[in-house]
Amino acid sequence: MNTNEVACFLSHRAAWSAIVSDTVDAGLALEDDALATSDFIGAFDFARCAMREGHLIRFPHRDDCEDGTLLLRDDRYQLLEPAPVGLGMVAQLITRDTAIRLLATTEQFDRPVDTFAQMHWITGVRPYSVRPSGIQEISAELGGSLLKQRKSLLDKFRHEILRPIYRRKIRSLSS
Repeated sequence: MNTNEVACFLSHRAAWSAIVSDTVDAGLALEDDALATSDFIGAFDFARCAMREGHLIRFPHRDDCEDGTLLLRDDRYQLLEPAPVGLGMVAQLITRDTAIRLLATTEQFDRPVDTFAQMHWITGVRPYSVRPSGIQEISAELGGSLLKQRKSLLDKFRHEILRPIYRRKIRSLSS
């Protein structure tokens, strides 16, 4: 992990910690490159009504990046149990008990927060997703993501070789 990925993970832990210390039932965590669209209020209300203890409901920044079991729908929105969970943690609604569990599970971490969130068999938290989410990720408009750093040709090659193997393992463990 690079320094920026560690900082991003720590900022998510700080949000989870705030949910716990403020003794609220749930909290909405937004990254600094999240932009709400006209769909967000409806998606948020839908997620809030669907939320139960133990939930982490994601608002993916791409509505076409996940498939999974349809759990709930209304005339506009769907709640999915994605398998595998998509990448990105731009916006999530997190219950207090889920925040407690995530804090306990992440006292030590070895991967970016979004790939960690995919691993429900470790966290004990199975993320759900709303679509359409009403969230866009706008890091490009803000000057680019800080998470991506320049890599050597050898590092790029290694990453491209290992990525499909890793994704296949995640897909297998997610089902």
